[in-house]
Amino acid sequence: MIGILALAGRVVLVGYEKIVVKQLGSDTDSAAASFLFFILATAFLLPVVVIASPEIVLPPIMVATAAVYSCAFFLYVKALSMSDASLVGPLYNFNVFFLLILSAVFLSERVTATKVGGLIGLVAGASVINAGRGKRIPLKSLLSDRGAMLMILCSALMAVGRTLDGAVISKINPLWYAFVLYGLISGFLLLLTLATRQLGSAKEIFRAKTVSALSAGAVNAYSYVLLLVAFQSFEVSVVEPSTMLGAVVTVILARMVFGEKILSRLPGIAIMIGSTFLLFL
Repeated sequence: MIGILALAGRVVLVGYEKIVVKQLGSDTDSAAASFLFFILATAFLLPVVVIASPEIVLPPIMVATAAVYSCAFFLYVKALSMSDASLVGPLYNFNVFFLLILSAVFLSERVTATKVGGLIGLVAGASVINAGRGKRIPLKSLLSDRGAMLMILCSALMAVGRTLDGAVISKINPLWYAFVLYGLISGFLLLLTLATRQLGSAKEIFRAKTVSALSAGAVNAYSYVLLLVAFQSFEVSVVEPSTMLGAVVTVILARMVFGEKILSRLPGIAIMIGSTFLLFL
């Protein structure tokens, strides 16, 4: 029951997350926005960690995981700042394709015909979504959108990170794992921000977009904790694909918040959602 509730909460928060990340990242430096995204998430986790007092463990693999996630989330913010949230948001779910392979190889999870069918449906759904932009060849138009391509690359890196999460989370308190990992990611992104001389931009972003920054940090922190809790109840290759149901939340909010035209993208979203259920069979 805890796993189901955690997964449901994760879906809702992920759908909302893409909206606040777009608000945070639009017209801003991606390195600075990404750093702010994670340092605030770490800050939101700190008081809860202090109260919970989980066992302190520091597996070396967490450093590698943090490096992978740092690159992935830099691309995540960049993609959402460049293209419509209702277009690139669902493309984040391409990580299920990479994750199915990685989880089978490294976590010994099942690969079934229904899972493969679900992945094919995800690709088809993504093409239909992009066809709404008026291109005659959906897949070609998908490849021509820079924000879309960055999100697909981000999804591949996210699959690597999720596989690393699944390999160790059964041995570590999820809250502690999230706190340490986010602290490490914040450190990597701080180095990137300093290297690009954008630390001042991070301060300016926070002052100009305080509500969006705080919302993004809180949602980021606890959606990830819920993901880790769900990993303790279900297979990684099942939990992560189900998160794509958050695309429904993203599309609805994209219409409400940004006024994006989403009607032509709804069939693609429906295909992707339907395909998700095949992954559970």
